[in-house]
Amino acid sequence: MPNKRHHIKAFTILEMTIAMLIAAIVIGITYACYGIVNKSYLSFKHKNEGIAILNLLDRLIRRDFDNADFVKRNPNGITIRQGDKPVISYRFEAGYIIRNADIIDTFKVENSKVQVFFERQLKVNDDQTSDSNYENERIDELRFDVSFQNETMTFHYNKQYSSENLIKRNPNAIN
Repeated sequence: MPNKRHHIKAFTILEMTIAMLIAAIVIGITYACYGIVNKSYLSFKHKNEGIAILNLLDRLIRRDFDNADFVKRNPNGITIRQGDKPVISYRFEAGYIIRNADIIDTFKVENSKVQVFFERQLKVNDDQTSDSNYENERIDELRFDVSFQNETMTFHYNKQYSSENLIKRNPNAIN
């Protein structure tokens, strides 16, 4: 009987080791790329959430200013009257801005340099607001700075009053 050897086609140990080494390198590169993409996505998401908060704040203040019949200053911010609707107030504190309307919104933003003007004259809070000088507290311009990701942005709002509103402020203006 002749001695028959059967050869089975297979990979050698060296070939298997090289294949496993290449697979380990590819898996390592994939994992590193995943970490970079994940970190980038989280940074993008965090920045977008911050910008969304700033956009919402800007949209609300702009809408409230545009619809206001009367905007007045108060010691911590401004108060807005819109006809027979509930009064809206904004309070500017270090680290946040609070909008108090039907619901209370808190915007966690670093704000500074809050300034209010009437006819381009800076109004300074003197804590002497009473009903007799309520009209003297009227403002037509609000300006403040917001710090976002080491950048300072200035928010600026104007209110254009009708001549009827201004005549109520100074009845002698028509003479």
